[in-house]
Formats: sequence, C-alpha cells, structure tokens
Amino acid sequence: MAGSAIVVVFLAGLGAASASSFLHAKPHRPSDQLAVLEVQQSLLSELYSLSHITELRSIEEELRPMYAVLPKNERSKLEPSTVRYALHRYFVHKHGWYMRGLEPEGLEMNASALSSITKARAPALAQSFLETQLQGEGLGLHELAVFAATLSDLIHKEAQSDLGMVFEAMGLPSTAEITRESADSAIKTYFIAMLMEGMNRLDDHKGLLRDVEQSYPGWQSAYAWLRDLRVTQDHMQLSRRNPFMQTIETFDTTATFLKEFQHQFGQFQDFECGDLKARLVEHEYGGSGRLPLAKFYGDGLSGDWLFTESIGYLRSLGAIDETDPKKPSLIIPNYVTSYTNCLSTSGFYSVCCMNECEGLMRQVEKKIAAPTATPAVIAGIISSVWSASVDAPRNLSSALLVRLDEVAAVHGGQVPLHGRLFAQWMHHAYPRECPFPHVAGTIKPMTQDEWGELHGHHTIDATDAEMERHVAAFKPKATAEADDEELLPWIAHEELVSKHQPVKQGLPLRSMMIFLALLSFALPLARATLSGVHPSKRCEKHLV
Repeated sequence: MAGSAIVVVFLAGLGAASASSFLHAKPHRPSDQLAVLEVQQSLLSELYSLSHITELRSIEEELRPMYAVLPKNERSKLEPSTVRYALHRYFVHKHGWYMRGLEPEGLEMNASALSSITKARAPALAQSFLETQLQGEGLGLHELAVFAATLSDLIHKEAQSDLGMVFEAMGLPSTAEITRESADSAIKTYFIAMLMEGMNRLDDHKGLLRDVEQSYPGWQSAYAWLRDLRVTQDHMQLSRRNPFMQTIETFDTTATFLKEFQHQFGQFQDFECGDLKARLVEHEYGGSGRLPLAKFYGDGLSGDWLFTESIGYLRSLGAIDETDPKKPSLIIPNYVTSYTNCLSTSGFYSVCCMNECEGLMRQVEKKIAAPTATPAVIAGIISSVWSASVDAPRNLSSALLVRLDEVAAVHGGQVPLHGRLFAQWMHHAYPRECPFPHVAGTIKPMTQDEWGELHGHHTIDATDAEMERHVAAFKPKATAEADDEELLPWIAHEELVSKHQPVKQGLPLRSMMIFLALLSFALPLARATLSGVHPSKRCEKHLV
C-alpha cells in the first residue's frame, strides 16, 4: 500500500537522524525516567523500519513455538495478560532478564496523559500503543515480536547512553577513532559501574574499582569472562573484516560489543546460580526441592553471607514453605530464582538466575502444540522429559497421576498448560527445577532495597539470635517421610493466564483503520521534525 511505503520512508529517516544526533548529544541518565515519545519512536520504528526486518523475523521464529500453544481470543490473537506472560518467559529464557513491568499482575497505562514514565512502565506503555493501533484486536505473532524488539531497542539505547557517560568521564571522543586500550578501559569501567550501580560516580574510577573488589566476590572471574568474551567476539568478526585494513575502534564498535555483552551476561551469571543450587540441594529433604530453614541458617552462622536473609523477607519472596509452621523449609527453586539473587544492571530489567522450568515447559509445549491436553497425553510426555535431577524415561507416581486428573476435572477433562494448577503440578513433577506457584496476592516479591526502604534495612538479614533459634529447634525428618510426594503442598486454586476462546468468523482486521492509527502517531513526529525541533532533541533530557 502506498501509504505504508510513506510511513516506512519517514521512519527510516527518523531512525537515521536519531542515531546521528545521539552521538552529538551530551549523555544523560536522570534517575529512572524516559520520554513517552521515545517509546513511540522505538515502537513505530520496529513496526515499519526496513532495517529491522531480519531481526524481527528471527524473534518471530524464536517466539513461534510458544505463541502456537498460548491461549487466544476469538480472533486468534493474544490478550494483554498473555502478552506479558509470553514476553516475560521470552526474556528470562533468552537472556536471564527479568523485565520490570512484565510481572504477572502487569501495569495499566494511559499514554495520552503522560510526558515521561519510569522504565518499569515502558512495557505497559508500549502495549497500550500497540493495542490502540490494532483497534483492540489483540496481538499476533508479528506484533508480539515487535513488542519484544521495542523493549530490546530501549534497553540498548540505555546502554548507549551509559557508555556515552563513560566516554565523557574518560575524556574519549564519541565521533572519532580511539585506541583499543581506551575501548577496553571504557568497557571495564562500564562493567564496574553497572555492577555497582555507579554511573553517578564515574569520576571516581579508582573508588569504584576498590568497591567492586571488596563487595563483589566474583569480580575477578567476572572480569576474566568479560575479557574472554571480547576475544571471542573479535574472532567472530574476522570473516567480516578486510584483512588488509587495521581494525578501528570507535564509540560505535564499543557499543556494538556492549550489546552482545548484555545478551551474554545472564548466561555467565547463571553459572553462579548453578553452584548456589547445588549447595542448597546438599541439605534438602530427599527429592523434595526443600531444605530445613535450620540448615540454611546453619551455613549463615558459619560465616556464609549468602544464606542470611530473614524469614520475613524470604516469606515475601515466596521462598518459604510453612505447611508445618514449626518446621519451615526453604523452597529451593523459588529461592534461587528470587530477587535476592538478582543483579540490578539496568533501569529496565535485572539479571537473575535462569528458571530451569522454562526449558521443561518449552519441551512440553512443542510436543503438545495446543493450549490444553488430556492427562494421558501430558503424562506420556512428562515421563520422557528429563531434567538435571530427574531421569527419563520414568514411571510417574500414582500421586502425580491423581493430581493431574484433578486438574483436568476442573476444566472438563482437559489440562490448560498455562494456569496455576499445571504449574503447581510441574513443581511436584520437578521439585528442584520448577518453582511453587503461590496464589496471586499472597506474596509480594521485592528487591532487598525495596524491602529495606519499606521495613528498614536491618530487617533484610536475620540476626544471629534468630538463626540460632531455628538451628536449635531443628529435628531431622525421616528420609522415607521426606520422599513422599503427597507431603508437598497442594492448593486447589486455579488461575489462568487467559481462557482460550474458539475462533469467531467474520471479524477481519481492518488494515486501513490500522494505517490511519499509525499515521496519527507518525504525523506529530513529522511536524516536529519539519519545524526544526527534532524529536530526539525534544526528549533529550529523558534520554536512556
């Protein structure tokens, strides 16, 4: 359509101008704010920029298996809650990113009433824009990929802005060549500031380095990984470079490496998570995915600073099983994937431990290829799916089979794959890998900083007296009792991501209305450009 071509050309020019103006703009990162206009620009650019077609197709292919089995509305599209659920899983699985604003409860947003937003609300704002443009039809696979690409684009812009601050603090030019040594030094400084949340302390480089060495035990191994990644990326670029020309380092080449660094860091961080899980499993009740809180605190009293969180904070994370209040236990997968083991490396997301259950769910979804299945089909598939701690093939216990039938009975003989009861059943089937799904509203996960601001930072860790009390009261449980699957808590309360609806015919998407909606977003940006005030300049104070 001719009108679409006009929008493509317009946005292509807008994207090029934005990239150019960024390098000349003084970098800013005012707290946690960004401009609404920047979210609009990123979304429209991802929708219709020709330069993003290859990336969008790649994201679509990654999302396709999960999209095929997600529950859909009567137009065969995803509802808002399902969109948030899908994107949360996508970013956790791909990069270990726990995106703020993609939590199960989600965030509502009235875009027209705002000029700036917090980064945690960027997903809700982008979703609001998309739904407006699609006339409330819901999101298809392509739009879901656009949503994912938009959030990634905002994250990479934030990293570019932070790198600009590093270059400015080090006196490096953003539009001229620099030495390899300077580029490596800038990358190291960026990494330290990221780990220490110290972008406002870049003038105190030595102090930042001292602090990271003292407060981040894994610094040396992390920095060694960073150097290895740098060398690996150099080798991967050899085939694309002219062998007769010397490699040139610039702001752009450094930013390109940082983009790959962001994508890979979650995988590195997850190695430490594996070690953490292994240490917890050493003391668990046999095969239950739980260990006595007394054992957890015993390590804390021995000087291990990793295992000292207070029971109040652990309870808020959903990491405590208090089925027997006299014998509270730590739920290993809930604890490992909780905020207490995350690094807040960005205003948009935290890097957390990978959820091992995600890989298991993807196998189940791929084999079922539908939003629901019968207990017999699910049991046949699960019996052949192995995990790090569960061998396959295996015969499922009678307790597991009975529970699966109970879930199906709630839904007329079918088991919805994307509901709380099936997630709870997966926890019973893989107690070390799949977190226990608490009923909505019963827990309120917070970062340590958020908990400290609300309850006082002194309440984050248990006191020595509290830990000693739990250790003294501990009485070992019999192994045979611990192996009984029926002892794992089961709450017969269902919560679906959304309900799958049969396709309703005669409701085609009206392309002309969508184009007009897109144009209503594009024209104000065009007028701003023609008037001599470039959109990127107007929102410069909110640049991320």
